[in-house]
Amino acid sequence: MSSEGITFFAYGSALDDADFKRWLTINKFRNVKRKEISPGWLVDHKLQFHYNSEKRKGGIADVVPQAGFAVPGVLFQLEEQHQEALDVHEGAPDIFEKHEVTVCTPELALVKAITYKLKEELRGEHVRPDKTYEGIVKKALEQRNLPTDVLFDAGTKFLDKPTISHVFVYGTTQRRQRDNRVMQTPQKAKSIDKGKIKGELYDLGNFPGLCPGQKWVKGEIYHYDKEYSGNLQELDSIIGSDEHGSFKRVVTEVKIAASGKTVWAWTHILLPGEFEATRTLITHGDWLQYLMKGRR
Repeated sequence: MSSEGITFFAYGSALDDADFKRWLTINKFRNVKRKEISPGWLVDHKLQFHYNSEKRKGGIADVVPQAGFAVPGVLFQLEEQHQEALDVHEGAPDIFEKHEVTVCTPELALVKAITYKLKEELRGEHVRPDKTYEGIVKKALEQRNLPTDVLFDAGTKFLDKPTISHVFVYGTTQRRQRDNRVMQTPQKAKSIDKGKIKGELYDLGNFPGLCPGQKWVKGEIYHYDKEYSGNLQELDSIIGSDEHGSFKRVVTEVKIAASGKTVWAWTHILLPGEFEATRTLITHGDWLQYLMKGRR
């Protein structure tokens, strides 16, 4: 929670403003207003439907921790005084529990928020969501230009492979760089494209780091059409993306240079406060060019 109120990450029916307001009216919660902050992704979590709701006539969305998966949603802010209304809407504390999470926005900002997860003892077999419920979530995702394939895949069965199939790299894991082997082992990429994202690139010594910003950062996009969790785990290890590391793996939009199309991809960002005293901005945002020009 922030000093301005409650920051809440929604991923199910709470995404839809009309559905949320209708529920508030029916349940006589008055003057509850929420402000939309940004779309976002809850990383290393998986969307699942394993609880049957009589009111929703089918399965309702839940998120469970799972490395290599990600769940799209939206960050909202409410006043502290409306915590009870939010808890009741989300089925807490009887069915869902409140958890603190970190969500990444498309602008690469890391935001602390609360979200709600189904109580572990209530998790069961897969339950298909009703078409009306699924439609509510689908419309809300589409309104924010977020993908809906995660919703449909999870609604059909328990997800057995990640739905993010692209990885954007900008440093020592690019082709002809010292750590590139991790991008092709154990799983080979189906394709490799040049790409770019909005941000700022810094020289940290022997490797670069990506931070939020409005410049273009150039790199490579690896597309995998088969299970590649082994690559991702090794990539995390090399870059230093763990609880003691200086980086965090996130999902963001990346532009393919050749076509101009955008894809959702994993990338690694430098955590706030890391290397601040020693890092140097690479103004043109291209690590390979920077090396070729003698770190200029």
